[in-house]
Amino acid sequence: MDLIGEAQRLELDLLAVAACESLERAGIPHVLIKGPSTSLWLYDPPRPYHDVDLLVPSSYLAAAATALREDGIAGGALGATGAEGSHSHTLTTARSYEVEIGRASCRERV
Repeated sequence: MDLIGEAQRLELDLLAVAACESLERAGIPHVLIKGPSTSLWLYDPPRPYHDVDLLVPSSYLAAAATALREDGIAGGALGATGAEGSHSHTLTTARSYEVEIGRASCRERV
């Protein structure tokens, strides 16, 4: 058993929960994609992951980053469009994990 890998996976799982709770409190629609949401479900043995990927409607991108910063989840400024890729922006935690916020182009429910 790879104890270091397991410890990292658990830290990332806790980070994913904290990030989702932060966005939920802020009223920001979001979906956890890749990583913990698919690692155990789709892969045998489970596939390792190294960050937390969240998808939010484009109009909520700045609010999502603000919520994660204010709750102490992850920090840093959002890069300009295209800095990390035109579809996502990356924030970093105190332990150097990355939280990627992907922008979804979708219709928002009223």
